[in-house]
Amino acid sequence: MNGSILIISGEASGELHGAELVRALRNLSPNTRFFGVGGVRMRQAGVELLYDVDHLEVVGVWEALHSLGYHRRLLKELISFVETHPLSAIVLIDYPYFNLHFAQKVRHLRIPIIYYIGPQLWAWYPSRIKKIARLVDKMLVILPFEEALYRQQELKAEFVGHPLLEEVEAEFDRSSFCEKYHLDKEAEIVSLLPGSRQREIKYLLPPMLQSIPILQKARKLNFVISLAERVDRRLVERIARPYLLQITLVEKDTYNVIKNSDLMVVSSGTATLEAAILGTPMVVVYKLTLPGYLLAKLLIKVKHISLVNILAGREVVKELLQFKVTAKNIADEVLKLLQNPTVKEGVKKELLRVKKKLGTPGASHRAARAVMQFI
Repeated sequence: MNGSILIISGEASGELHGAELVRALRNLSPNTRFFGVGGVRMRQAGVELLYDVDHLEVVGVWEALHSLGYHRRLLKELISFVETHPLSAIVLIDYPYFNLHFAQKVRHLRIPIIYYIGPQLWAWYPSRIKKIARLVDKMLVILPFEEALYRQQELKAEFVGHPLLEEVEAEFDRSSFCEKYHLDKEAEIVSLLPGSRQREIKYLLPPMLQSIPILQKARKLNFVISLAERVDRRLVERIARPYLLQITLVEKDTYNVIKNSDLMVVSSGTATLEAAILGTPMVVVYKLTLPGYLLAKLLIKVKHISLVNILAGREVVKELLQFKVTAKNIADEVLKLLQNPTVKEGVKKELLRVKKKLGTPGASHRAARAVMQFI
């Protein structure tokens, strides 16, 4: 089958899933041509990139306002592309601030629009689900409760399972991991995952690091910083300079870090689900600019911010937000788990329950079959 598909992802996690979707689509339709907004993974999967995802990453409503000029230019050029290139379908991946605006601008062209990995509007702006229903032909959702939310608005929706179930793999056991990174095999491993965006690293990494001396007084520990892809190592090293002798920096090996950690201190986001899949207890932290935080307080409609707790329906992992993100609070929560094996094991059991709610592996293939129905 011939044809062309435009696929738009605005963030690193989304473009990972987009790449897997493209590979699944190419298996079903080898002659289809793919254009898109993404990153290196989507390019490797065979997408002809129109724009690189690195320029798009934004977090929070307030921060998004600072990128409006760039987004306007990108929007204008993508609309022109769609108007001058015959497309079989458009696939949008998360990133609602841009993707919904784009869908509104091209809806009149009657190209099928499929939204894979729906925006978490149930957390921020539930009323906008009605808007999506007017703009999108089908939602392919990755969280089990989302299907009913969209169907209530008479929008076709299908829960395809979570793509992380087929993407998260760790190859090293504890002994091999410690050998590779020269860690003390007798000491527990606490990993620090400050996120993939510069703002997250600048806000979250300092209090994470400042908790190290407190923790070292209480226990013998290895400290590992896992660097997300596209993170500027120089930025991390500059912030971590006073602690470089006490930590190990690990690049491009996140899943092995998570699997072999006794506990993680992690920025709220995709990594919390990766930890749930691999069964690693965690303390979740998050912080925005003050204007961004105040605006989020007005908009957020859920009790918890981490997907682990949202899926569990209660707090099974501790969340430290905004002003509570301090070295002392981080250290206190880490020690509560490390010093209480029964509590820690209870968390691991809850994480297994969360993992089961994510469905079964094969999300990319199921999503690809759903997209092919429109071509």
